[in-house]
Amino acid sequence: MAGKWISPPRAALLILSAAILPTVGVAAQRNDTPQSLAGDTIDEVVVSGKTIGQMRRDIERAEDRFFNAYNEINKDPSFEVNCRMEARTGSHLLSHLCNAAYYEQALVDESRAVLQGDSTTPAQLVYMMRLPEFRKNVVKLVAENPELSRLLFERIELQRRYEKELRARRTKSTP
Repeated sequence: MAGKWISPPRAALLILSAAILPTVGVAAQRNDTPQSLAGDTIDEVVVSGKTIGQMRRDIERAEDRFFNAYNEINKDPSFEVNCRMEARTGSHLLSHLCNAAYYEQALVDESRAVLQGDSTTPAQLVYMMRLPEFRKNVVKLVAENPELSRLLFERIELQRRYEKELRARRTKSTP
């Protein structure tokens, strides 16, 4: 992940994930049919999977649910998180982006200053300076709110499944 910039909301989620990620087992189910009970064992595999794209969209929807709930109880307007689909500069591919209001305002201020020939604190520096305070706010609200905690764990579990599936697919495609 070297060189990849992470927005304050995603950074807070990653830190929370690392701090409280549960070890979640995957339960296997067995279908007992009359034939298998009688001794004629017939293995049956039932696959109900999702595409990688569907799994990624599930994660994005979980993030939206988490940040919507977070915004409802957050008292600091500068820490409100806005998520949207947006194409990065030079691309037509849409990405799910979530940014804290303080960072979005810093981007606006930086752009205005550049256009007017003024100087201002770079948005990336504002991001870095306020990130510890933002993280502290998210951790506090998650600790105080069971529903927010549940939504966070839901998002973490979806991410875990997604990464597991990616690893499995990479392993299959390697010669």
